[in-house]
Amino acid sequence: MITYSAENVLEILLSSEKINPNDLPASHGLYCLWDHLERPIYIGETHSKSQGYRSRIGKHIAGSVDMKHMFSRWYNLGPLFTFHEIKDPIKLKRKPDYKIRIKQEKKNASLVKKIKNKMIRDLCTVTIYPIYRGELSEADYHKMLLNIETNVVDIARKKYLSENVIPFKNEIIERYANDCTRTIEAFFAQDCLFKEYLSEVTT
Repeated sequence: MITYSAENVLEILLSSEKINPNDLPASHGLYCLWDHLERPIYIGETHSKSQGYRSRIGKHIAGSVDMKHMFSRWYNLGPLFTFHEIKDPIKLKRKPDYKIRIKQEKKNASLVKKIKNKMIRDLCTVTIYPIYRGELSEADYHKMLLNIETNVVDIARKKYLSENVIPFKNEIIERYANDCTRTIEAFFAQDCLFKEYLSEVTT
């Protein structure tokens, strides 16, 4: 079995050409997510047989903000804020922020999420370190990727990964609104929810 140096893998992830999320291959391995300011914010791996780079990064962009979908959570602020839709009324009522969540209008959240996804795809990038499965079983391949990821992340967190979120500037968000009244209204509604949510969690 090939052995991988965590230092070498990290060096390649930090120095490789950045790829637009729309241009990612379907292969597997480690990846690094870069925010719109070209700062590395997250390192992960694509151990699932059904999720290569393209589909895994797609989850990070469009996935639930309540889960470990980094891009989606990273930019879930201000006018781009949305609550993940919880369809089960019992689970919804158990949420401590239930009274704020039910104020969200689905049409506003859907529109804002669609625009946020486009902004991320346009302005954020990914670097990759492909690792081929070869003759390994899925379980052994999974184990190998997780081990490499753990070692790489341990080094990256100490020195390289940005942890302070810097949102998109308002002028960038306004540009994507494209003077559309409906979009501007949705941004305003979600921003109000975000401020109410912040007030709730900080008191």
